[in-house]
Amino acid sequence: MILVCGAPEDLTVTLVRDRLEQTHRQYRLIDLAAYPYGYTVDWVWDSNGPVPHGSIAGPDWTIDIDEVSGVYVRYPAGNWSVRSSAVPSDLQDTLHQEAHFGLAALLEDLPCPVANRRQPGMANHSKPYQELEIRASGLQVPRSLTTTDGRAALEFFEACDRAVVIKSASGALTPVRRVSLADLEVLESGVTPVYLQAYVPGDNVRVHTVAGRVFATRCISTAVDYRYSADEGTTTRLEPTEVPGWVAAACLRLGGGLLIAGIDLKQTPDGQYFCFEVNPAPVFAWYEQYTGQAIGLALVEALSNAAIE
Repeated sequence: MILVCGAPEDLTVTLVRDRLEQTHRQYRLIDLAAYPYGYTVDWVWDSNGPVPHGSIAGPDWTIDIDEVSGVYVRYPAGNWSVRSSAVPSDLQDTLHQEAHFGLAALLEDLPCPVANRRQPGMANHSKPYQELEIRASGLQVPRSLTTTDGRAALEFFEACDRAVVIKSASGALTPVRRVSLADLEVLESGVTPVYLQAYVPGDNVRVHTVAGRVFATRCISTAVDYRYSADEGTTTRLEPTEVPGWVAAACLRLGGGLLIAGIDLKQTPDGQYFCFEVNPAPVFAWYEQYTGQAIGLALVEALSNAAIE
């Protein structure tokens, strides 16, 4: 029995459910936008080790935790669609977060495949730290600076010939954009750190690693951030591609602790590869939708631990 945890309207959750149904695999859904309302999770840890035993009940189903053979989880970004009149409004978010952390604790200790447990993806919450992991894999990382010093930011800007982008230093989803001199001139020292990176020309390449398999997608766009090309008045074309063996091997090392990972690369005009990020919760459905790459099927296979014919 596969357990799917996520918001039903989420594009990637929908794709996973579709692939499970198409391959006639049984699953149960925990709607994380509504959880914990309508659900009961009961478990104890085995005295001989951290193996949980108990049950999970939904609106019209109950399963033993021992029945769960794989889990796909995609946490909603604080979008709680169900509220309880029995809980004060100022405690609603706290209640949801506590319930979700409790569920996450259970998923961490399940003996089955889980895509993904939280711990292996924690590096994504600090891009400067994740850079160290990327370098250790053998991939290049663009020159970068994390600073609260306005003067240092200006010096970095000039050192990179004014070709610099600004992005989130955490795991928060924000558009990547070019930085202007005017942006940096108003930066005051001592405020929230900014994460600056030298702009790298070329084609974006998204690599999804799924249980040892590699799916590479070339993202062709003139936008600084191809994910938001419409906001820049341009378009993005996605097409299947291949990466050199050494790049694929490095990506597998980076995604080794994750059942599925989305790895953001850029191939420069002279053939170099730079790596920007390892995403532990990739929206792979968007790439599959436009390329036909069987990322979802590969994930379903990994979750069920049985080959798909």
